[in-house]
Amino acid sequence: MLSSLLSSQVLKKAMQAVSRWLCFCSDSAAIWLFLNEDLIPVLKKRLCDVRWEVRDSALELLTQLAEQLREKPGFRTVLSGSGLPVLLLSSLSDPESYVRASAITALGQVALVSALAQELQVTPQELALL
Repeated sequence: MLSSLLSSQVLKKAMQAVSRWLCFCSDSAAIWLFLNEDLIPVLKKRLCDVRWEVRDSALELLTQLAEQLREKPGFRTVLSGSGLPVLLLSSLSDPESYVRASAITALGQVALVSALAQELQVTPQELALL
C-alpha cells in the first residue's frame, strides 16, 4: 500500500515538472512531437489507471497544459487528434469524487482550447447534461 502511494506521489511530481518545463519551451515542432508521441500516450494510459490518485494527477496535468498552452495553435492540433477529450468526458463518471472534480476542471480548460462539442459531435446542451 505504501509503495503504491509513493509511486503515485512520484508520478504527480514528475507530471508537475513536465508541465513547468513545457511552460518555458519555445513553440517548436519538437515540443508538439514530444506531446503527441510521448506525453499524450502516457496521459491516456494514466487516465485509465486503477489508482484514483494517478487518474486525478493525470487530469490535473491536462488542466495545467490546457491553461499554459491554450494560445498555441500546435497544442490545439495535438489535442484535437489525441482522443483525450473522449477520455476526459468518461472521467466525469469516475467512481471517485476527486477524479470527477478534476475532470470538470480539466473539461473547462480543454473546452477553451478546442471546439470540444464539435470534436465529440454533441450539442452544447448534451455536453451540459454530462
